[in-house]
Amino acid sequence: MGESAPPAPSAGRHAGASVSFVQTRVLLAHGDAVYATGLGTLLTDQLGIAVEVASPDAVDLHERLRDSGADVVVLELDAPGALLTMRAIRDQHPEVGIVAVGSADEDRRLAAIGAGAAGVLGRSVGSGELAALIAAALHDRVSVDRDSLEETLARRSARRDLLTRLDEERLVLLQQLASGATIAELGEVLFVSPRTVKRRLADLYDALGVPGRTEAVVLGGWLGLCDPPETAAGTVDP
Repeated sequence: MGESAPPAPSAGRHAGASVSFVQTRVLLAHGDAVYATGLGTLLTDQLGIAVEVASPDAVDLHERLRDSGADVVVLELDAPGALLTMRAIRDQHPEVGIVAVGSADEDRRLAAIGAGAAGVLGRSVGSGELAALIAAALHDRVSVDRDSLEETLARRSARRDLLTRLDEERLVLLQQLASGATIAELGEVLFVSPRTVKRRLADLYDALGVPGRTEAVVLGGWLGLCDPPETAAGTVDP
């Protein structure tokens, strides 16, 4: 196929890119018929992609995937059970790429990538961004590193869990520990005796599930609740 002149988008190749979408088939699963029509038109007219529209319902989508031979599913992320549907597609149709669309919630967007999506489109999308994600899905690539994503999700989950066990006083105590405060200095901040500080530290360590001060600061830094150890000032007494 000659490359002497840039082909038009309607020829199945995104203008300005080297990715060809000739014979690419997309199954567009979105509950908003108007939005689905607009996105389908963009896929067809700008990228030359054959589009079929389906319900985001998991059972219906499975049947359509089995019959349509689609290369990529573009799935509404805010649809009920969307994350479970993505995992089912990855398990039952590993040859099919996934692009999610629609959610503004960052945690849910990250979870979609963790569930198998190549990336997540916003409600408003241009042909360039759409082409890049369709290409990534076709080649089983992802827009972020999955290991980094899993670590980010683990941190967010752990942080939410931990915050249910830390009141404001414990958070202040943890942040003071990270700053390098001594027992005496902690007592001044909290207006309590050194003996009471030690008792409250023991309570903090118990809430964090750690044996001591160093581990508390490491955990707090990892979860973004205080400065990490490498930036915390100095060392403190036990």
